[in-house]
Amino acid sequence: MDRVSRGIGPVGVAGLMGLCAACLCDAGWAEPQETYLHAVRQELIRLQLVPECDDGRGVCGVRMALPDSPEQQLEVVVRVSPATATVHMSIDELVRVEGTRALTLELARALLEWGAQLVTAKLEWNAQQASVRLSTFVGTDSNFDRAAFRAQILALAQAASALRPRILALISPAADSAGKVQP
Repeated sequence: MDRVSRGIGPVGVAGLMGLCAACLCDAGWAEPQETYLHAVRQELIRLQLVPECDDGRGVCGVRMALPDSPEQQLEVVVRVSPATATVHMSIDELVRVEGTRALTLELARALLEWGAQLVTAKLEWNAQQASVRLSTFVGTDSNFDRAAFRAQILALAQAASALRPRILALISPAADSAGKVQP
């Protein structure tokens, strides 16, 4: 008997199924990948924040008051990434240095020291914007843990509230209340 009359065999069946699945995905018939942006929006509202979301980019932005100084508000950006299975939260401009001032050795050491003390967040220097960024993330590989997301947002605000005055005092005693430092 030749191969055609015996059937396509187990390897051929698996290959055929894979080919059909690939065709369905390319044709747009497969289910869209869950991005959790809707759940992020719901949880931000649950925290009594007002999110502005861009569904196409998978990004939400909120203004959030600092726990220790409610008059100070910072922009928190939440990015949902299906590619890395994460929800990334950041305060991109915890402190911004205006003018020609660059990252000093003293500030770099302090950022490394303070960053090492953070449990889930990290501090970064953004050279292009001359600013300090504070960020964290929640993994979404199996599902979106709403309680963990809320806890991370609140922890990010608490860390910002503790670190911002320390950074401002370090870089310039002449920093204004908005956190901008003049050269």
